[in-house]
Amino acid sequence: MVSYTESSAEYSVTRDDQLDACALIWLLKTSTDKYVVSTVLQAIAGLRRDFSATHILRDAGAVNLIEQRFQSCFDKDTTIDLKWHLVDTDGPWLYCKAWMNITRDTSKQWPLELLDPLWVLQDNKDDADGAAIASCAIALSSVDSHLPQWELLAYLSRYVSGQVQLSPCTVTWILDSMIDGLTQWEMPTAVVEKTTIRAVPVLLRLLKHIEDLPTSSVRSAAGLALYIFTCGSVDAFEYRSEERRRNSHATVMVKALTAIVTAPESFGVGEFLDVVAKELFRLASPMVSQSHRFATELKEDARASLLTLLVSERIAVDKIPDPVLADVLHLLNHSRVPHSHRPAFVKVLVMTLLTSSHQGVASWSVRLLRPLLAECSLAVAQAFTENNGIHAVLRAAKFGDIDNRLLQVDSWRCLCSFVDSSVALHHTPDVQTPDLGIPSKMHVVDEIFRSDFFETVCAAIAYRKWWLFEVSGRWITTLPNLCKVRPRERAWTNLINVVRETDKGKEHGGMSEILYQLESILYGSPILYSKECEEAAYDDISRISMDEPRLALESGPADHDRTSKWFLTP
Repeated sequence: MVSYTESSAEYSVTRDDQLDACALIWLLKTSTDKYVVSTVLQAIAGLRRDFSATHILRDAGAVNLIEQRFQSCFDKDTTIDLKWHLVDTDGPWLYCKAWMNITRDTSKQWPLELLDPLWVLQDNKDDADGAAIASCAIALSSVDSHLPQWELLAYLSRYVSGQVQLSPCTVTWILDSMIDGLTQWEMPTAVVEKTTIRAVPVLLRLLKHIEDLPTSSVRSAAGLALYIFTCGSVDAFEYRSEERRRNSHATVMVKALTAIVTAPESFGVGEFLDVVAKELFRLASPMVSQSHRFATELKEDARASLLTLLVSERIAVDKIPDPVLADVLHLLNHSRVPHSHRPAFVKVLVMTLLTSSHQGVASWSVRLLRPLLAECSLAVAQAFTENNGIHAVLRAAKFGDIDNRLLQVDSWRCLCSFVDSSVALHHTPDVQTPDLGIPSKMHVVDEIFRSDFFETVCAAIAYRKWWLFEVSGRWITTLPNLCKVRPRERAWTNLINVVRETDKGKEHGGMSEILYQLESILYGSPILYSKECEEAAYDDISRISMDEPRLALESGPADHDRTSKWFLTP
């Protein structure tokens, strides 16, 4: 619970606030016009939350005047039933706001003799905003009961479901009343936990409801309330300022959302995790562009939560805007991925590559895949091949133009890591697991030769400077090692002859060594390396020339207008 005393606010009164308070007091003391007095008292309802001179107004007797004006809005029938009747529908809710403003952070309670008219205002069906404000006043005067807090939650629930229409200002007042009430609440732990399970889903629904509305004050208040329910109390005085709330909103939301992802069952949000995912994904952009605002530990927690949401497929990647998804993947770069999450994460990244043509998304997906595929387990390798990962990375290597050299280089390096891992897995003994039984390691290698990997490699060598050491240098050991595993595949003779034909006398770095090692393996193996086979391989060079446009088009329908530049560059 927040420990807060009224005197701590009195030491930091601003000059402007002091002048405003003195002006209001002067009007109250000098004016005999009831309309002027009512207007002054109602003006107190519009004071900022962080108004620092409320004690001056209290000392001048404004609280009693507000309570008297509130009572004057009602008429008590003393004939039979002694009921209160509302006679002024415009004033009472403003007096309620003024009373809450002027008594904030004090021990002042709503007068017992005015509870009946306050309940009458709360039951007014013709003015939802006024009834909600009355509920706020009741909640702030009932720190020993949870029912008034639940009534505020009910208002928010009906608001997001469309059952009641409330102004953004009223919604903000409800949230602020919840926040103020929570800092003073004295309830058993079981009641607090039950209220939390009720409140967190409602707040998440509210955030979803206002995501496209220009209601930043509601959003900042909802984020702070969500933080208090999920992470604990805050310094009430520190978060009085709207500017302070907005500046800290991203940090507060990241902490709250990561707490929810860590233990969703504690907050009753099982069916609302998609809302959590969407909100957390939106916060990835400021964490990338304004990284200095977020502590390293907080960013690590956010990465862990984002990873959990992605591998659990709580939100489809094709439903996320490409710029947002690119920032999410950027934030996850260099994050620690637990071994248990790696197969699922590889599947997500492959599906991302297959469904998105955004180069930022492709670049970060490929960069994330590469360390996952390096020295990977059989489960990871199978997740990559079974979800058409080879084609997905080749697609990334194909589309784009010459200005995106880094994406193509990263794609080839990613495939190099996968081939290295496939070869290493081929040489490991079979191990039976409960999930996979005795998996076939050969299937992983088979997928390399079944795909258009070699066809694309040959096209890249023939139509691009693939032999630059930035790429070919990484394949000097990889291709020969793969050749030792499958020397009888005809793809090798095709590759050798394409390399020999395009690299005649040029001595490009790395390619001569690859050519030498491949020829040594093939000539030393029992494969039939006849003149007929060699001639057929030479014929493939012209076939590659004819097939190159088709290869480029295979990068996807979204890339038809910009393919082939990369491969057509001589």
